[in-house]
Amino acid sequence: MPETTPLILGNVTKPGAADRLQRAGQAALQSLDERTSMHVGQVVGNDIDHIRIDLTGIRIDSVEDFEDFGDRVGEAFRSHGIEERRLDPVHASPGLVKLAEIRARPATVLGAPYVLDGALVDVPITWLEDAGGLLAIAIDEHRDPLHLTGELSLRVEQDALIDSLHVLVEQLSDREDVPVRVQLRQVRFTQETPRSVRVEASAKVSKGFVSGTAIAKATLELDHELVFHTREIDITSKNPIIAGFLKLAENHLRVKPMRLADLGPLGERIIDVTVTVGDEIEARAVLG
Repeated sequence: MPETTPLILGNVTKPGAADRLQRAGQAALQSLDERTSMHVGQVVGNDIDHIRIDLTGIRIDSVEDFEDFGDRVGEAFRSHGIEERRLDPVHASPGLVKLAEIRARPATVLGAPYVLDGALVDVPITWLEDAGGLLAIAIDEHRDPLHLTGELSLRVEQDALIDSLHVLVEQLSDREDVPVRVQLRQVRFTQETPRSVRVEASAKVSKGFVSGTAIAKATLELDHELVFHTREIDITSKNPIIAGFLKLAENHLRVKPMRLADLGPLGERIIDVTVTVGDEIEARAVLG
């Protein structure tokens, strides 16, 4: 039985459920931008022929927009009679989404245009039905054997990414609960290996009437077991007061090692990741 929370689709047939899912998804995306689209293919037996999602045109201009994005999508789905919650099923039927595709040409986040391409083959799903005939669908991440394969890629110009980081840091610094104000001056990403990137940044850090320039360096790395690490973190300032404060903050930047497999069903299926850094930064993941 799948562990993911199912989508309750209503008292409908499977073909009717696919139609309702498409209408809800299309309405949700159109509420964000008219260029977006979602198409759900025919249901043959327990299999959905395809699901195609196009996020072209979506804009997220602030940290608050991330929360609003999820709220608006959820509201659109609920308005079409679809909600995410637990179900007490009496019947469970395994099936597949034969092809799931997602793309964006581009989606813009904090001013940076991202190009997204993804395709997954044989995504495992389970149709669930309760005693009252209520139908639901869920991802079945523990299907055995599991033949899911696919590839995901995300590309962005490095200069655009850096500009978006300036926007992000400025927005976060304006929050009342942030004890210091940070103004990014320079950021640079350089390739170390196909799975590691060196980040170097300088910023003006202010706390009350005290300010100084801070230099930060760190390496972001994915090891051979696909565990993410931050290492060689070094944050310095010639201002002793700012330096002391940064020393305390440095501990919060030491992110605990994180396994991609812990990121959910897709994370468990990632078998390779490569990152290419140049004028354009591209991250590519292979699933299998």
